[in-house]
Amino acid sequence: MADPIFKRSADTIALHATLIVTPINGIVGYDKLSDAIGKPVTGSTGALRSARRIAQNEDRQVFGVIRSVGLKRLDDEGVIEFADEKTTRVRRGAWRARRVVAIADVSKLKATSRQRAIALASVLSVVVDLARERSLLTVGQATVGGSAGSLPIKATLRALGLST
Repeated sequence: MADPIFKRSADTIALHATLIVTPINGIVGYDKLSDAIGKPVTGSTGALRSARRIAQNEDRQVFGVIRSVGLKRLDDEGVIEFADEKTTRVRRGAWRARRVVAIADVSKLKATSRQRAIALASVLSVVVDLARERSLLTVGQATVGGSAGSLPIKATLRALGLST
């Protein structure tokens, strides 16, 4: 296998090493992260975003932001709250994108663009609807007594009354 094109920066490696030793519910301040790399670190530092993503994907550790303080390693309940916040952002983003698509005059589009516009509007509408609290509660009821993981798509659609 060839070496990846992307190489982790020294800052990302140092920040990742600092993050992964943080205990569950522990807080690592921006000052400690800054000391680890010898320069100021804020929540928008690219190397910190990369280090958080690596900790999540490789070490199964999720860090939430405590504004102006630093990062907190989330426990399992916190991870679900974090994901719930992200789902809200996805729903809102899909809603906004759907409104943007609706601005285009579909009758003036070429056939391929018209198909794309209709497909985008349809998919974005589904995302908006499925990411609503009502849908999450409905699917949640179908998982009572279930194991970890997610429902297969057919079971999810069936729980929402969208499939037989």
